Amino acid sequence: MSVSATRAIFLSAVSQEFHRCPPENPRAFESYRFVLKAAFEKLAPHYEVIIQEDLAQGTTDLLKTLDDEIARSTLVVHLVGDLAGWKPEAACLRRLRERHGDRFLSAEPELKAALGDESTISYTQWEAYLAFHHQRPRVLVFTATAETRRSPLFEPDPTQRDSQERHRQRLGITGAHRADFTDQRHVAYRALRSFLHDRLDPGVDPVEPADDALGEAWAHQRDIVDQLAAAIRKPDPRLILENDPARVVTFVAALRQCAGHWQVNLRTILDIAARHEAALEAAAASDPSTETLHDLAFAAFALGDYGKAQSIAQSAAEFALQLAADQPADAAEHRRAAVNAHLLQHQAAQTAHDIPAAIRALQSAGALVDKAADPLLWAEVHEPLARFLLDHAHYDEADDLISDLVDIREEFQGEHHPDLAGTLLLWGGLLDAQGKYEGVISVTARAERIFAAQLPPQLTGVAAAINNRAQALKATNRLAEAEPLMRRALAIDEASFGKDHPNVAIGLNNLAQLLQATNRLAEAEPLMRRALAIDEASFGMDHPNVATSLNNLAGLLQDTDRLAEAEPLMRRALAIDEASFGKDHPDVARDLNNLAQLLKDTNRLAEAEPLMRRALAIDEASFGMDHPNVAIRLNNLAQLLQATNRLAEAEPLMRRVVLIVLRFTRTTGHPHPHLRTVLNNYAIMLQEWKGNDAVRDCIFSLGPESGLDEADFLALLQQVFGG
Repeated sequence: MSVSATRAIFLSAVSQEFHRCPPENPRAFESYRFVLKAAFEKLAPHYEVIIQEDLAQGTTDLLKTLDDEIARSTLVVHLVGDLAGWKPEAACLRRLRERHGDRFLSAEPELKAALGDESTISYTQWEAYLAFHHQRPRVLVFTATAETRRSPLFEPDPTQRDSQERHRQRLGITGAHRADFTDQRHVAYRALRSFLHDRLDPGVDPVEPADDALGEAWAHQRDIVDQLAAAIRKPDPRLILENDPARVVTFVAALRQCAGHWQVNLRTILDIAARHEAALEAAAASDPSTETLHDLAFAAFALGDYGKAQSIAQSAAEFALQLAADQPADAAEHRRAAVNAHLLQHQAAQTAHDIPAAIRALQSAGALVDKAADPLLWAEVHEPLARFLLDHAHYDEADDLISDLVDIREEFQGEHHPDLAGTLLLWGGLLDAQGKYEGVISVTARAERIFAAQLPPQLTGVAAAINNRAQALKATNRLAEAEPLMRRALAIDEASFGKDHPNVAIGLNNLAQLLQATNRLAEAEPLMRRALAIDEASFGMDHPNVATSLNNLAGLLQDTDRLAEAEPLMRRALAIDEASFGKDHPDVARDLNNLAQLLKDTNRLAEAEPLMRRALAIDEASFGMDHPNVAIRLNNLAQLLQATNRLAEAEPLMRRVVLIVLRFTRTTGHPHPHLRTVLNNYAIMLQEWKGNDAVRDCIFSLGPESGLDEADFLALLQQVFGG
């Protein structure tokens, strides 16, 4: 007799092929189990998702544990690759037979007869057979191909490959549907679609649509596909979570939005979009063209299959370019079609958070546009590329593109066009990343004037420009000028979005940090607490935005000597960011640095040091050796080493800090706001370590290394030290 299923999903896969990662490089591979688990937790958070790592150790054998867990699962997802995995002991098999007797696989007599020598069957293979024995409502079997992404620890084994071939044949006897998969997101996407299509739990998709609503929805298939794609392209930013490895949140949110609009359930929307895709596949197979391939890629994108959309969009671009070569009279039209295909390819890659593929698609599109012949199209294609390059610290490449973008928009759209203002904000972001704050102030002021001159004024653009200018003023210690700008930007955002919008939380945090910098801590604290409450309500308790607000509040509590209150907030922020981004992300470095500083303040120097070193290593890998963030990490670690009287270790770190600041001064043409502080700190350290006589020689040796000419360097020293 089969056990009644509960709200549980069992994920079955061989660890060595689909789960394990090299311990020395934990980011080299995403576990299929973890990605699938995260996907189902986003779709059906009331479900328990069972993976091998969650199984409790007990007195029963592993086969018995697997038997019990599968018996209570609604769904079993079984991945079939080239490795079979470990085999149970004979005693485990005997106890399995004793538990089930003749009832074992009684509903699947063909499979039962095909088992043969059970001693050769592995644990993972038994997981599939136990699912058929317990007659789970759904068993999803996904088969790897030669191209499927596998763990770096995977090594082919001819014996296990033969065992898996026999396993595939047995599964074929059941008649169960099987599908191939290429990577972690692909299998997660297919599993979720099957879960919704079969309505395995009406609680996940509870709407029972009326007949007239169904008829109306089915009569508007193309409209529904367009709506799905639009919702995926521009989702609610509060739904976009970094800890969503399968990238399912945006897709499920789009399904729910569309289902609500048409007053049907998720399954209906999914079936309509799938039927539309199938019709396009048939059309593309019988009469391939750029248009049919593009439409098919668009349909795959609307269905959340971003990998498929990228591949088909690439085919559409190649088809169009072949037509351009074959039909020179219409070459311009075909190249434009190829550009559109690459832009769709970019959109799919961007939605899947495959940044390298997104950049390549934009580069391919840009290469097809003649800047002289069609400058505005060139700008349309290259502005998102510049943004991607900026986001990923390719500053030189971004700088060249942004310069051309500004020139094109000024010449062909005029100096008062809102598109130019948007490009100016992008330019301001580049200048900020380069530490060129005077440039940020000038460029964002110009963007503000353009946004304000529109009819009606584009107030959100005005607020963004004002805020960016205020941040640059704050970075150059012009706090009295920055404060009214921040208050004005906050007021605009409150009026535009409402007082509880995440944009308002950003403005509150910015203003509070400025108040903190001017020692108005009692004014800053309620603003930070309000920002934290908005973010928790908007994003949930474990979102990276919440971690940022937690860090801000913890820093203020630290400044008011409430360290016992600050520490748990910092640790919570660190845990959120590690779960969201992984352990090697710059936001994690920020959290580590904050916590280390607090530990240093409470004289727990041995605890603080490894956190500071880890933060430094992350930022050096993320930004390069001469980035301002790296200078901050170096300075903090040097001060800790100085506090433990390890001056020989601290001096080269502090020297690097001074050189980074001096190079900033050379690049921007004006002194870094912290130049006096870091030079003084370095001089004091040298004096303490080597005595007064060594200070002058060490300081003067910095000049040639910094790249400043002798006159400029001497002028800086005179400005800092006098005389």
